[in-house]
Amino acid sequence: MLKMIRERVKERCDETILCPPCLVSFINPYSYLQLRKNQNWLKGIDTLFIDGVAMVWLFRLVGFGPVERVSFDSTSLAPLVFDAIEHDNKSIFFVGAREGEVERATNHWKNSWPNMRVIGARNGYFCSADERDSFLDELVVINPDVIVVGMGAVLQEKFLSDLYMKSWRGMGFTCGGYIHQTALFGINYYPKLIDRYNLRWLYRIIREPKLISRYLISYPLFLVLFMVDLLKYKLCVRK
Repeated sequence: MLKMIRERVKERCDETILCPPCLVSFINPYSYLQLRKNQNWLKGIDTLFIDGVAMVWLFRLVGFGPVERVSFDSTSLAPLVFDAIEHDNKSIFFVGAREGEVERATNHWKNSWPNMRVIGARNGYFCSADERDSFLDELVVINPDVIVVGMGAVLQEKFLSDLYMKSWRGMGFTCGGYIHQTALFGINYYPKLIDRYNLRWLYRIIREPKLISRYLISYPLFLVLFMVDLLKYKLCVRK
């Protein structure tokens, strides 16, 4: 599994952000655990970034290169993508969060990037597989240049991969809870000092207590399983 991740990990984002066709996702300790359960969701993803400073330090410690933290949020990649969309006059479509949340978040982004061509937004919930499939077909017809999907790990990657299989050839980004966060708290979710000192995880627990179990249970479990996977990886490399 680590071999699959290393093949897709990009060390840092650069100026060439919009280079379709390309599907981009982000891996953190929580999504790593989901990946171990179902490795197929990575097959359609072209580029991975490491999301979270703790995981960056761990990757550097075990010799996986000088990776940097890149997230699709307002402290990292999102403003660069939105700037590029404005500059290149590209179109963008947002999918994710609940009904009403994606609309509020989109309004926040439109206020900050008034020349960004937003051609649609939809919540990330579907009543049936048929409804989801029909919407994928609709997106192919609409054909946005960029799609940002926030449905949570696995679901969002599978959505973009399925869209690609239907012959859409734009630029796709997963964004986790970014749509939800922006809808509730606006563009600047993290205060500057919190971001500067890499205390985003603590700030999220304070603002969203439901995430406590993720940080206190899932993250220690990730560390154990990552070391197990690293040992397997090292043994395979030596053969």
